[in-house]
Amino acid sequence: MQELANEHCLTCFQSKNQSLLRIQSEETRGIEGALSKHFWFTKDDFRQTHICLPCWKQVDSFHRFHETVEKLYERGSSGEMSPSKVLVKSEPQNEEAFDFLDENDDSMTEGIKQEPEAYSWDETMDGQEDIIADVVKEEASAWAVEMNAGSDSEQSDTENELKDLEVAMQNNPRTKTKEERWKEDEYIREHVKYTCEQCGTTSSTFTMFLKHASEAHGNKKAFVVCCGNRFYKKIRLYQHVQWVNNPETFRCEACKRNYGNAEGIRRHMKEYHATEEEKKFKCDRCDQSFARQYKFKLHVQDHINWENQNLKCEHCNKTYKSVHILNNHIKLYHTQPTTFICDICAKGFHLKSHFIKHKMEHDAPDQLKMQCTICSRWLKNRENWRRHMQMHRGTEMKCPHCGHMSPHARALKGHIRRQHNEQKPIHSCQFCSKTFVQLISLKEHIAAIHVDDALYNCPFCSKSFNSSSNMHTHKKRMHPNEWLEEHNSKYYTK
Repeated sequence: MQELANEHCLTCFQSKNQSLLRIQSEETRGIEGALSKHFWFTKDDFRQTHICLPCWKQVDSFHRFHETVEKLYERGSSGEMSPSKVLVKSEPQNEEAFDFLDENDDSMTEGIKQEPEAYSWDETMDGQEDIIADVVKEEASAWAVEMNAGSDSEQSDTENELKDLEVAMQNNPRTKTKEERWKEDEYIREHVKYTCEQCGTTSSTFTMFLKHASEAHGNKKAFVVCCGNRFYKKIRLYQHVQWVNNPETFRCEACKRNYGNAEGIRRHMKEYHATEEEKKFKCDRCDQSFARQYKFKLHVQDHINWENQNLKCEHCNKTYKSVHILNNHIKLYHTQPTTFICDICAKGFHLKSHFIKHKMEHDAPDQLKMQCTICSRWLKNRENWRRHMQMHRGTEMKCPHCGHMSPHARALKGHIRRQHNEQKPIHSCQFCSKTFVQLISLKEHIAAIHVDDALYNCPFCSKSFNSSSNMHTHKKRMHPNEWLEEHNSKYYTK
C-alpha cells in the first residue's frame, strides 16, 4: 500500500486524471472512519494513502445511507431494547428458498420459529417492522439511483432524513400491518384451509403454507386450490374469496358489471370508462378515441372492412364490421344450438352463460330483474336494462335518408335497418305476392287474410285481434284500469 500512496487510489488503484483526497488529514476527517466501518482496511493502510473523488462519493453516499437506517431502527425501538427483548436478525442459508414470497404477503420473519419470551419486538414496534423494511428498500433504491447518476449532492442532515422517512412510513398506502395481514388470512381460512395436499399439514398463514411446501417438499411453486382454480399469490386468493362471499365486491357502478378481482375492474374502467386524457388514440374517420392501442387498431380495421364490404354473411348477405361479430351472427342465427338444452322448454343455447341465465328465468326470474334508477321501471334482465338505459341517455337523431326523427340512436338504427337497408331480409307470403320486412308482420298477415284465425285475444274480454298493436290499443282504451294494473305489475313490481 505504501508504494502506491502518492499516486494510486486505495480502493480502485486508479491514479491518472483523478482528483485524489488524502485519507488522514484535517480537511478530510471522516473518510478514515467510513472506510474502517465498511471495509477491511487497518490504520496502517491509511498512512500516506489517498482515495479518488469518484470512489469517495460512492463510499460517502453508502455511509450516509447506513447511518440513516441505523438511526431509524434506534428511533423505532424508542432508543433502547431490554435484554429480554432482543431483535435477532436471522438469514436463511439458502436464499432461494424465499424467492417466492410476495411483496404484499406476510414477511419472512413470520416463517422463522421464534421463542416469544426471548425474541419479540417492543410494543412501540408492533406491526412496524414491515413498514421499516419498505422504507429501507426505498432508501436503497434512491441510493442506487444516486450512484448510477453520479450524484454529487452534498451531505444532508441525518435528522431531516429521519423526518422524511417517518412521513413516508405514515403515507405509504401499500403497506399492511401484521394485524391486517393476519385478518386477511382468517378471512380466507373461513372459506378454504391452507392444507398441503402432499402430507395434509395445515398452516395458519399463506406464507407459512408456501414455506412448508418449499422446505418439506422442495416445491417453490405451491398453490392453494379454491373453487377449482389455482392461486399462487395471496392477494389473488383473498380477492377471490371476497368475490365468492359478495359477487358485487368488484362492481362497476357505471354499467353494473361485476368482476372477479381488482385487476378485472381496473382493466374494464380503463377500456370502457377512460377519461379523455387517457384516450390517446383518436380515429381520423369518426369521433371515437381509445385508451388502448390494440382497440384502436381493431376499430380502424372495422372501418376498412365496412367500407370494402369484406365481411358478408353467406347465408343472408348481411355485412359486418369485424370477423368476431360475423362469426357470432352465424353461430347464433344460422347454426342450430345443441351444446346446452333446457330440460324444461327444450330451448337450445350455444353459450353456457346464456343457458344459465335462461334457467334462472324458470327457477328464480326475480333475481335477474334490474330497476331503472330514472323511471323506476323493472326490466327482465341486464340486457334489457342496458337497452332501456340507452333510451334515457340518448337524444333525438335525424335519419340521413328521409329526415325521420328518432328518439335515440338505437331507434334510428332500427329505422334505417327496416326502411333503408338494401340488404334487408324480405319475407314473402306463400299465398300471395305481398312481402314484409318483419317476420311477425307476415305471420299476422297470413292469420288475418288467408287463414282467418286471430292471433291475439284480449285478457279482459272476449274480443280477438289480428295484430298485437290493435289489441294493445284496445286494452288501453276499453280497459284502462285493468291495463294500468297489468302494466304496473309487469314493469314496476319486482
